[in-house]
Order: sequence, then structure tokens, then C-alpha cells
Amino acid sequence: MRGRRVTVFLGDSDRVRLKPLYLAILERLRAAGCRGATVTRGIAGFGAHSHIKTASLVELSADLPVVITAVDLPERIDAVLPDIEAMLAGGTITVDDTEVHFSSAAFEGGLPDVRVEQVMSVDVAAVGPESPIVDVVDRLLARDYTALPVVDAARRVVGVIGDEDLLASGLTSASLSLHKAVGPEALREVLANLKAAGKRVAE
Repeated sequence: MRGRRVTVFLGDSDRVRLKPLYLAILERLRAAGCRGATVTRGIAGFGAHSHIKTASLVELSADLPVVITAVDLPERIDAVLPDIEAMLAGGTITVDDTEVHFSSAAFEGGLPDVRVEQVMSVDVAAVGPESPIVDVVDRLLARDYTALPVVDAARRVVGVIGDEDLLASGLTSASLSLHKAVGPEALREVLANLKAAGKRVAE
């Protein structure tokens, strides 16, 4: 089957309405009905300004390269390209035709008739409004979560806190996944800074 591949090159710190640009592009691809897309974060690279950026201990907030790749029907890729282009202030988009040798068709006939209660998790990790931020980060790192529900004393959900909230509030200078990739020394420094700040979830 003939397909079309779109590849978007951007930076880890690129934003659109305070949201990471790569997430905004993923959401647009999904909304367009694309069958899938992959985001890859590089460990080093350079762009139009020729500044080499690396994931080093002394430069955790570097604007590391990010690549988004999606393969789909040509007409579907062509339809979503103008929207993706409009989101980019910089970066590069490439498009090429490709041969799709195999594509999973697990849900082509529709999703199975299964209720949410049959597959949901009941014992959910959560934090309270007065939980220290450092505890949130500990949990996010320990279980590779990106967010946790915030519940009150009656276990009612009153909010959600995650990686993007920490970035937006300035409590972390880079995503937790990047800090984790750099190494344990970087994580110890992040946790020490958060403990010293003394911030709580409700803030």
C-alpha cells in the first residue's frame, strides 16, 4: 500500500499556548484521524542557528532536538500539513512517499464491546492538595507517570498535577524524563531544589 510520511523537526522547548509543541502536533494528527505518530527526542543536534545542543549535566534546559514522524494515507497527511505548518515558528517539515509493508488493523472493525469498569485501575496512585511537590516528583519518577490525580480527604478528584505543571510554574527547568535520562546526579539536584522550595500541590 502506498503511504506518505511526514517528518517534523523542532525543539524540545518549542511551545504553542504554553503547551509543548510536539504534544500539540500529536493531538492535531490524532484529531485528523491519523493511525499513529512517534515523537523522538535526540541527545544532541543543531539547527538553522548552528548552535550544538546536548543533554549534559550543566545544560539540562537545552533545547534538544525533537522529531515527529507520522505515516498515513497521502490524502490524510496532505490535509493536516497546513495546520502543522501554522504551528511552527521555526523547524523543518519533510514529506516523502513510502511503501507501507504492514499496518496493524486490530481496531479497523471498531473497538471491542468492553465497558470502562472492566479494564480501569481502581487502586490509583494519587496525592492530596497539601502534599509536598517533592513527593509528587518522587512518585512520577518511580513509576514513569506523567501526571497524578489530586484528591481530597474523601478521595474525590479535585485536580491533576503533572510534568507540564512543574515546567509551567518554573519549579523544574526541563521535563522529568530529560532529567531522568541525564542521570541520578541531576535527579538528586532537582529533588533537593524542590525540597528547599517547600511548595505544595495546591500552589
